[in-house]
Amino acid sequence: MKTSLKAVILLFITLFSCSKEDETQVTPTPELPTIVTIPDANFKAALLAHGNSMTGGGISKIDTNDDGEIQISEAQAYEGAINCFNKNISDLTGIEAFVNITFLEVGGNQLTILDLNQNIALAELRCANNQLTSLDLSQNTALLLLSCFNNQLTSLDLSQNVALTRLGCYENQLTSLDVSQNVVLTHLDCHSNQLINLDISQNVALLLLYCHSNQLTSLDISQNVVLTDLHCHFNQLTSLDVSQNVVLTELYCHSNQLISLDVSQNTALRVLACVQNLLTSLDVSQNITLTELYCQFNQLSSLDLNQNVALTTLLCYSNQLTSLNLANGNNNSLTIMIAANNDNLTCIKIDSGFTPPSSWSKDATATYSTNCL
Repeated sequence: MKTSLKAVILLFITLFSCSKEDETQVTPTPELPTIVTIPDANFKAALLAHGNSMTGGGISKIDTNDDGEIQISEAQAYEGAINCFNKNISDLTGIEAFVNITFLEVGGNQLTILDLNQNIALAELRCANNQLTSLDLSQNTALLLLSCFNNQLTSLDLSQNVALTRLGCYENQLTSLDVSQNVVLTHLDCHSNQLINLDISQNVALLLLYCHSNQLTSLDISQNVVLTDLHCHFNQLTSLDVSQNVVLTELYCHSNQLISLDVSQNTALRVLACVQNLLTSLDVSQNITLTELYCQFNQLSSLDLNQNVALTTLLCYSNQLTSLNLANGNNNSLTIMIAANNDNLTCIKIDSGFTPPSSWSKDATATYSTNCL
Protein backbone atom coordinates (compact mmCIF):
# COMPACT_ATOMS: atom_id res chain seq x y z
CA MET A 1 0.00 0.00 0.00
CA LYS A 2 2.82 2.41 0.86
CA THR A 3 4.70 1.56 -2.34
CA SER A 4 1.60 2.25 -4.47
CA LEU A 5 0.99 5.63 -2.84
CA LYS A 6 4.61 6.59 -3.34
CA ALA A 7 4.37 5.71 -7.04
CA VAL A 8 1.26 7.90 -7.50
CA ILE A 9 2.99 10.83 -5.77
CA LEU A 10 6.08 10.47 -8.01
CA LEU A 11 3.88 10.30 -11.11
CA PHE A 12 2.01 13.48 -10.11
CA ILE A 13 5.29 15.33 -9.48
CA THR A 14 6.61 14.25 -12.92
CA LEU A 15 3.43 15.37 -14.76
CA PHE A 16 3.38 18.72 -12.95
CA SER A 17 7.02 19.35 -13.83
CA CYS A 18 6.36 18.62 -17.53
CA SER A 19 3.35 20.92 -17.50
CA LYS A 20 5.44 23.76 -16.03
CA GLU A 21 8.13 23.21 -18.68
CA ASP A 22 5.49 23.39 -21.45
CA GLU A 23 4.14 26.63 -20.03
CA THR A 24 7.53 28.27 -20.05
CA GLN A 25 8.42 27.07 -23.58
CA VAL A 26 8.02 30.00 -26.09
CA THR A 27 6.92 29.21 -29.67
CA PRO A 28 8.87 31.43 -32.09
CA THR A 29 6.76 33.85 -34.19
CA PRO A 30 7.21 33.20 -37.94
CA GLU A 31 8.90 36.07 -39.74
CA LEU A 32 6.50 37.94 -42.03
CA PRO A 33 7.57 38.63 -45.63
CA THR A 34 8.68 42.20 -46.30
CA ILE A 35 9.26 41.97 -50.08
CA VAL A 36 6.44 41.97 -52.64
CA THR A 37 6.45 38.75 -54.67
CA ILE A 38 6.61 39.69 -58.36
CA PRO A 39 7.19 36.58 -60.52
CA ASP A 40 7.10 38.40 -63.87
CA ALA A 41 10.54 39.93 -64.48
CA ASN A 42 9.16 42.43 -66.99
CA PHE A 43 6.57 43.67 -64.51
CA LYS A 44 9.19 44.05 -61.80
CA ALA A 45 11.52 45.93 -64.15
CA ALA A 46 8.72 48.30 -65.14
CA LEU A 47 7.91 49.04 -61.50
CA LEU A 48 11.56 49.70 -60.67
CA ALA A 49 11.73 52.10 -63.63
CA HIS A 50 9.04 54.31 -62.10
CA GLY A 51 10.60 57.55 -60.96
CA ASN A 52 13.91 56.63 -62.57
CA SER A 53 13.85 56.13 -66.36
CA MET A 54 10.05 56.47 -66.37
CA THR A 55 8.60 59.84 -65.36
CA GLY A 56 5.56 62.05 -65.87
CA GLY A 57 1.83 61.46 -65.64
CA GLY A 58 1.61 61.15 -61.86
CA ILE A 59 4.52 58.70 -61.79
CA SER A 60 6.93 58.87 -58.85
CA LYS A 61 9.60 56.63 -57.39
CA ILE A 62 8.42 53.29 -56.00
CA ASP A 63 11.73 51.75 -54.89
CA THR A 64 12.52 54.59 -52.52
CA ASN A 65 15.42 52.84 -50.77
CA ASP A 66 17.10 51.82 -54.06
CA ASP A 67 17.65 48.20 -53.07
CA GLY A 68 16.29 46.78 -56.32
CA GLU A 69 13.26 45.29 -54.56
CA ILE A 70 9.75 46.50 -53.82
CA GLN A 71 9.06 46.38 -50.10
CA ILE A 72 5.47 45.85 -49.03
CA SER A 73 5.70 49.13 -47.17
CA GLU A 74 6.87 50.88 -50.36
CA ALA A 75 3.98 49.42 -52.35
CA GLN A 76 1.43 50.40 -49.73
CA ALA A 77 2.80 53.93 -49.49
CA TYR A 78 2.71 54.48 -53.26
CA GLU A 79 -0.25 56.65 -54.30
CA GLY A 80 0.92 57.63 -57.77
CA ALA A 81 0.23 56.16 -61.20
CA ILE A 82 1.49 52.81 -62.44
CA ASN A 83 2.17 52.73 -66.17
CA CYS A 84 3.22 49.37 -67.60
CA PHE A 85 1.99 49.86 -71.16
CA ASN A 86 3.40 47.46 -73.74
CA LYS A 87 6.04 45.88 -71.49
CA ASN A 88 5.57 42.22 -72.52
CA ILE A 89 4.00 41.34 -69.16
CA SER A 90 2.03 38.10 -68.78
CA ASP A 91 1.62 37.99 -64.98
CA LEU A 92 0.59 40.94 -62.82
CA THR A 93 1.03 39.15 -59.50
CA GLY A 94 2.22 41.72 -56.97
CA ILE A 95 -0.23 44.45 -58.02
CA GLU A 96 -2.38 43.52 -55.00
CA ALA A 97 0.20 45.15 -52.70
CA PHE A 98 -0.41 48.57 -54.28
CA VAL A 99 -3.60 49.24 -52.38
CA ASN A 100 -3.53 53.03 -52.77
CA ILE A 101 -2.92 53.51 -56.51
CA THR A 102 -5.57 55.47 -58.42
CA PHE A 103 -4.27 54.97 -61.99
CA LEU A 104 -3.22 51.73 -63.68
CA GLU A 105 -2.14 51.34 -67.31
CA VAL A 106 -1.34 47.74 -68.33
CA GLY A 107 -2.50 47.83 -71.94
CA GLY A 108 -0.62 46.12 -74.75
CA ASN A 109 0.61 43.12 -72.77
CA GLN A 110 -0.22 39.38 -72.68
CA LEU A 111 -2.40 39.30 -69.61
CA THR A 112 -5.01 36.56 -69.36
CA ILE A 113 -5.89 37.27 -65.70
CA LEU A 114 -6.23 40.58 -63.89
CA ASP A 115 -7.04 40.50 -60.16
CA LEU A 116 -7.68 43.99 -58.82
CA ASN A 117 -9.80 43.14 -55.79
CA GLN A 118 -7.30 44.79 -53.42
CA ASN A 119 -6.89 47.96 -55.50
CA ILE A 120 -10.03 49.63 -54.23
CA ALA A 121 -8.75 53.20 -54.75
CA LEU A 122 -8.49 52.77 -58.52
CA ALA A 123 -10.14 55.63 -60.40
CA GLU A 124 -8.72 54.90 -63.86
CA LEU A 125 -8.03 51.47 -65.34
CA ARG A 126 -6.56 50.90 -68.80
CA CYS A 127 -6.12 47.24 -69.68
CA ALA A 128 -6.81 47.23 -73.41
CA ASN A 129 -5.06 45.00 -75.95
CA ASN A 130 -4.58 41.96 -73.76
CA GLN A 131 -6.11 38.46 -73.72
CA LEU A 132 -8.57 38.86 -70.85
CA THR A 133 -11.63 36.63 -70.93
CA SER A 134 -13.09 38.02 -67.70
CA LEU A 135 -12.73 41.12 -65.56
CA ASP A 136 -13.95 41.38 -61.97
CA LEU A 137 -14.46 45.02 -60.98
CA SER A 138 -16.89 44.48 -58.12
CA GLN A 139 -14.48 45.91 -55.54
CA ASN A 140 -13.39 48.88 -57.64
CA THR A 141 -16.29 51.15 -56.75
CA ALA A 142 -14.22 54.34 -57.15
CA LEU A 143 -13.64 53.66 -60.84
CA LEU A 144 -14.27 56.68 -63.10
CA LEU A 145 -12.69 55.48 -66.36
CA LEU A 146 -12.44 51.98 -67.79
CA SER A 147 -10.64 51.16 -71.03
CA CYS A 148 -10.72 47.41 -71.69
CA PHE A 149 -11.09 47.25 -75.47
CA ASN A 150 -9.57 44.58 -77.69
CA ASN A 151 -9.68 41.68 -75.28
CA GLN A 152 -11.78 38.50 -75.30
CA LEU A 153 -14.42 39.52 -72.80
CA THR A 154 -17.75 37.72 -73.15
CA SER A 155 -19.36 39.54 -70.22
CA LEU A 156 -18.77 42.67 -68.20
CA ASP A 157 -20.46 43.36 -64.86
CA LEU A 158 -20.47 47.10 -64.09
CA SER A 159 -23.26 47.10 -61.53
CA GLN A 160 -20.96 48.18 -58.69
CA ASN A 161 -19.18 50.88 -60.68
CA VAL A 162 -21.79 53.58 -60.27
CA ALA A 163 -19.24 56.43 -60.48
CA LEU A 164 -18.11 55.41 -63.96
CA THR A 165 -18.13 58.28 -66.48
CA ARG A 166 -16.13 56.84 -69.41
CA LEU A 167 -16.29 53.30 -70.76
CA GLY A 168 -14.40 51.87 -73.72
CA CYS A 169 -15.20 48.16 -74.07
CA TYR A 170 -15.17 47.88 -77.85
CA GLU A 171 -13.67 45.01 -79.85
CA ASN A 172 -14.58 42.24 -77.43
CA GLN A 173 -17.10 39.41 -77.62
CA LEU A 174 -19.89 40.91 -75.55
CA THR A 175 -23.41 39.73 -76.37
CA SER A 176 -25.00 41.98 -73.76
CA LEU A 177 -24.06 45.11 -71.83
CA ASP A 178 -25.94 46.42 -68.81
CA VAL A 179 -25.16 50.08 -68.07
CA SER A 180 -28.35 50.81 -66.17
CA GLN A 181 -26.47 51.47 -62.93
CA ASN A 182 -23.92 53.76 -64.59
CA VAL A 183 -26.14 56.82 -64.56
CA VAL A 184 -23.33 59.40 -64.74
CA LEU A 185 -21.77 57.83 -67.82
CA THR A 186 -20.87 60.48 -70.42
CA HIS A 187 -18.81 58.47 -72.95
CA LEU A 188 -19.71 54.95 -74.08
CA ASP A 189 -17.83 53.13 -76.81
CA CYS A 190 -19.00 49.54 -77.24
CA HIS A 191 -18.55 49.10 -80.97
CA SER A 192 -17.48 45.85 -82.63
CA ASN A 193 -19.02 43.39 -80.21
CA GLN A 194 -22.03 41.07 -80.76
CA LEU A 195 -24.69 43.19 -79.07
CA ILE A 196 -28.27 42.60 -80.18
CA ASN A 197 -29.75 45.27 -77.90
CA LEU A 198 -28.55 48.22 -75.87
CA ASP A 199 -30.60 49.99 -73.20
CA ILE A 200 -29.24 53.47 -72.49
CA SER A 201 -32.45 54.96 -71.11
CA GLN A 202 -30.84 55.52 -67.69
CA ASN A 203 -27.73 57.17 -69.11
CA VAL A 204 -29.17 60.66 -69.42
CA ALA A 205 -25.73 62.32 -69.10
CA LEU A 206 -24.43 60.56 -72.20
CA LEU A 207 -22.54 62.87 -74.58
CA LEU A 208 -20.91 60.34 -76.89
CA LEU A 209 -22.21 56.95 -78.02
CA TYR A 210 -20.26 54.65 -80.33
CA CYS A 211 -22.26 51.45 -80.79
CA HIS A 212 -21.48 50.71 -84.43
CA SER A 213 -20.59 47.31 -85.87
CA ASN A 214 -22.97 45.29 -83.71
CA GLN A 215 -26.26 43.54 -84.41
CA LEU A 216 -28.69 46.15 -83.12
CA THR A 217 -32.15 46.14 -84.68
CA SER A 218 -33.38 49.10 -82.63
CA LEU A 219 -31.91 51.96 -80.64
CA ASP A 220 -33.85 54.24 -78.32
CA ILE A 221 -31.98 57.50 -77.66
CA SER A 222 -35.00 59.57 -76.65
CA GLN A 223 -33.71 60.00 -73.07
CA ASN A 224 -30.21 60.99 -74.16
CA VAL A 225 -31.02 64.63 -74.81
CA VAL A 226 -27.47 65.95 -74.33
CA LEU A 227 -25.98 63.51 -76.83
CA THR A 228 -23.62 65.24 -79.28
CA ASP A 229 -21.95 62.32 -81.08
CA LEU A 230 -23.76 59.20 -82.29
CA HIS A 231 -22.06 56.45 -84.28
CA CYS A 232 -24.54 53.64 -84.87
CA HIS A 233 -23.50 52.52 -88.35
CA PHE A 234 -23.10 48.91 -89.44
CA ASN A 235 -26.08 47.59 -87.55
CA GLN A 236 -29.53 46.39 -88.62
CA LEU A 237 -31.59 49.46 -87.72
CA THR A 238 -34.80 49.96 -89.66
CA SER A 239 -35.67 53.23 -87.93
CA LEU A 240 -33.90 55.91 -85.92
CA ASP A 241 -35.63 58.70 -84.02
CA VAL A 242 -33.26 61.61 -83.34
CA SER A 243 -35.94 64.21 -82.72
CA GLN A 244 -35.07 64.57 -79.02
CA ASN A 245 -31.33 64.90 -79.66
CA VAL A 246 -31.35 68.57 -80.52
CA VAL A 247 -27.67 69.20 -79.69
CA LEU A 248 -26.41 66.38 -81.89
CA THR A 249 -23.39 67.50 -83.95
CA GLU A 250 -22.25 64.20 -85.51
CA LEU A 251 -24.53 61.43 -86.78
CA TYR A 252 -23.08 58.35 -88.43
CA CYS A 253 -25.91 55.96 -89.21
CA HIS A 254 -24.71 54.48 -92.49
CA SER A 255 -24.96 50.81 -93.49
CA ASN A 256 -28.29 50.11 -91.84
CA GLN A 257 -31.77 49.53 -93.28
CA LEU A 258 -33.29 52.97 -92.70
CA ILE A 259 -36.16 53.88 -94.99
CA SER A 260 -36.50 57.40 -93.58
CA LEU A 261 -34.50 59.86 -91.51
CA ASP A 262 -35.87 63.06 -90.00
CA VAL A 263 -33.09 65.47 -88.97
CA SER A 264 -35.23 68.61 -88.90
CA GLN A 265 -34.74 69.03 -85.13
CA ASN A 266 -30.97 68.57 -85.28
CA THR A 267 -30.06 72.13 -86.15
CA ALA A 268 -26.58 71.82 -84.61
CA LEU A 269 -25.63 68.95 -86.92
CA ARG A 270 -22.25 69.36 -88.62
CA VAL A 271 -21.63 65.85 -89.98
CA LEU A 272 -24.28 63.52 -91.37
CA ALA A 273 -23.33 60.11 -92.78
CA CYS A 274 -26.37 58.10 -93.85
CA VAL A 275 -24.65 56.10 -96.61
CA GLN A 276 -26.04 52.78 -97.84
CA ASN A 277 -29.53 52.79 -96.46
CA LEU A 278 -32.94 52.69 -98.16
CA LEU A 279 -33.66 56.42 -98.12
CA THR A 280 -35.86 57.83 -100.87
CA SER A 281 -35.80 61.40 -99.54
CA LEU A 282 -33.64 63.55 -97.31
CA ASP A 283 -34.50 67.02 -96.05
CA VAL A 284 -31.53 68.93 -94.63
CA SER A 285 -32.99 72.43 -95.01
CA GLN A 286 -32.91 73.00 -91.22
CA ASN A 287 -29.30 71.87 -90.86
CA ILE A 288 -27.64 75.16 -91.75
CA THR A 289 -24.44 74.32 -89.82
CA LEU A 290 -23.90 71.12 -91.81
CA THR A 291 -20.36 70.92 -93.20
CA GLU A 292 -20.18 67.29 -94.35
CA LEU A 293 -22.92 65.21 -95.96
CA TYR A 294 -22.44 61.61 -97.03
CA CYS A 295 -25.61 60.12 -98.50
CA GLN A 296 -24.36 57.90 -101.33
CA PHE A 297 -25.80 54.47 -102.06
CA ASN A 298 -29.42 55.29 -101.29
CA GLN A 299 -32.49 55.79 -103.47
CA LEU A 300 -32.70 59.57 -103.37
CA SER A 301 -34.46 61.20 -106.32
CA SER A 302 -33.78 64.83 -105.34
CA LEU A 303 -31.48 66.74 -103.02
CA ASP A 304 -31.85 70.44 -102.24
CA LEU A 305 -28.89 72.02 -100.41
CA ASN A 306 -29.66 75.71 -100.98
CA GLN A 307 -29.82 76.36 -97.19
CA ASN A 308 -26.58 74.58 -96.36
CA VAL A 309 -24.19 77.53 -96.62
CA ALA A 310 -21.48 75.88 -94.48
CA LEU A 311 -21.20 72.75 -96.62
CA THR A 312 -17.63 71.75 -97.55
CA THR A 313 -18.04 68.07 -98.49
CA LEU A 314 -20.84 66.32 -100.38
CA LEU A 315 -20.91 62.70 -101.52
CA CYS A 316 -24.24 61.83 -103.12
CA TYR A 317 -23.21 59.41 -105.83
CA SER A 318 -24.99 56.12 -106.60
CA ASN A 319 -28.53 57.35 -106.02
CA GLN A 320 -31.43 57.97 -108.38
CA LEU A 321 -31.13 61.74 -108.51
CA THR A 322 -32.99 63.72 -111.13
CA SER A 323 -32.56 67.03 -109.25
CA LEU A 324 -29.55 68.41 -107.36
CA ASN A 325 -29.49 71.99 -106.10
CA LEU A 326 -26.11 73.19 -104.81
CA ALA A 327 -26.80 76.92 -105.18
CA ASN A 328 -26.43 78.07 -101.59
CA GLY A 329 -24.58 81.34 -102.25
CA ASN A 330 -21.33 79.87 -100.93
CA ASN A 331 -20.22 77.25 -103.48
CA ASN A 332 -16.58 78.31 -103.00
CA SER A 333 -16.61 76.47 -99.66
CA LEU A 334 -17.81 73.21 -101.24
CA THR A 335 -14.38 71.76 -102.05
CA ILE A 336 -15.39 68.11 -102.47
CA MET A 337 -18.50 67.12 -104.44
CA ILE A 338 -19.12 63.72 -106.03
CA ALA A 339 -22.48 63.16 -107.71
CA ALA A 340 -21.52 60.47 -110.22
CA ASN A 341 -23.55 57.34 -110.97
CA ASN A 342 -26.86 59.17 -111.07
CA ASP A 343 -27.88 58.24 -114.61
CA ASN A 344 -30.97 60.44 -114.78
CA LEU A 345 -29.32 63.59 -113.47
CA THR A 346 -28.88 66.03 -116.37
CA CYS A 347 -28.47 69.36 -114.56
CA ILE A 348 -26.80 70.44 -111.31
CA LYS A 349 -27.73 73.90 -110.07
CA ILE A 350 -24.84 76.08 -108.86
CA ASP A 351 -24.20 79.69 -107.78
CA SER A 352 -24.11 82.36 -110.43
CA GLY A 353 -20.54 83.16 -111.52
CA PHE A 354 -19.09 80.06 -109.86
CA THR A 355 -16.75 77.71 -111.72
CA PRO A 356 -16.75 74.17 -110.29
CA PRO A 357 -13.24 72.95 -109.34
CA SER A 358 -11.63 69.76 -110.62
CA SER A 359 -12.34 68.07 -107.28
CA TRP A 360 -16.03 68.04 -108.22
CA SER A 361 -17.20 64.90 -110.00
CA LYS A 362 -20.36 64.14 -111.97
CA ASP A 363 -21.63 62.02 -114.84
CA ALA A 364 -20.76 63.25 -118.29
CA THR A 365 -24.47 63.52 -119.05
CA ALA A 366 -24.97 66.16 -116.33
CA THR A 367 -24.19 69.86 -116.75
CA TYR A 368 -23.70 72.72 -114.29
CA SER A 369 -26.13 75.58 -114.57
CA THR A 370 -27.62 78.46 -112.61
CA ASN A 371 -31.04 77.68 -114.03
CA CYS A 372 -31.99 74.00 -114.03
CA LEU A 373 -35.53 73.34 -115.25
